[in-house]
Formats: sequence, structure tokens, C-alpha cells
Amino acid sequence: MSSPRKQFSSPQLLKSVSPIRRSGSPDRRRQIAQLEQGFREKRQKPNEPQSSPSKTVTFSDMPRLSTSATTETTATGTDDGPLTQEILAQMASALDKVATTFSTTAAQLKDSKETQQRTLDEVAQLRQVVQKLQKDVHLLLERDRKS
Repeated sequence: MSSPRKQFSSPQLLKSVSPIRRSGSPDRRRQIAQLEQGFREKRQKPNEPQSSPSKTVTFSDMPRLSTSATTETTATGTDDGPLTQEILAQMASALDKVATTFSTTAAQLKDSKETQQRTLDEVAQLRQVVQKLQKDVHLLLERDRKS
């Protein structure tokens, strides 16, 4: 025995629900339709931020550090003029070290890639030589068999 199929009472509901989602209670179908509509709206607005506003941090939210040698207060209200200069000097030194390390690493990586390419070229040449030698050995063996 086959059970009779339920008929949709609302043609509008039939249009708003995808063909895959036409089973279940009317409330569930309505919830699914709302979720699908929200998904379609998100796809139509790709320029909006994907993260929630509570996770978004802007630079205006960050406390400002003093960059002058005079004693000034930051957004936190503490007096840290000379200390800030010391921190900035340490940061500049650290950034210089990072830049130097990065440049050195990039040069070494370039040298390594060039060496790798030369090695691959030599391996390809050796393969060709080995194939040629194999053919020569095969021909010599053929000649020995015939004679």
C-alpha cells in the first residue's frame, strides 16, 4: 500500500520552498525557506563584512602611543613619553633584524631554487645518457647473439 501524498495548501509556499525541501511540517518548510532566503541575500551582498560586529576591531579602538620625546599621556592616561621612545627604538631594531633576515632568506631561497633547477637539468641529461647506453647495450647483445 502506498500512502497518499500531501498536497500543498498554499501555492506561495510551494514557490518559496526548494523542491528538495517539500517534505515535513509546514512550520519546518517555512523555517527552511527563511534560511534559504537569508543565504541568497548574503550571496547578493558580498561587500559586507562576514564577521560579527563584536569581533571587528578598528584602529580607532586601539590606544595611541606617544611618538615624541616629551612626556605625554596615551589614551590610557599614563605618562610614558621616554618609555615609549625606548619601546619604539626596540621595535625599530627588531624590525630591522626581521627585514635583514627576510632579505637573507630570500637570497638563499633563490640560490636554492637555482641549484635545484641545475640538479634537475643534470638528472634529465643523465637519464638521456642512460637510455642511449641501454639502447647501445641492447644492440651489442643482439649482434653477439647473431654471430
